[in-house]
Amino acid sequence: MSVTFKTDLALFFGTIIATAMVLGANVSAAEIMAAIARAFS
Repeated sequence: MSVTFKTDLALFFGTIIATAMVLGANVSAAEIMAAIARAFS
């Protein structure tokens, strides 16, 4: 994997986590992983 890809991936995960925190939603780790899986499928 290229450095750019890793950076994009880090930003992607960071955005998901930040969004969940800002919303204050009770999002379980399983739901987050499922959303990530759908995003990459």
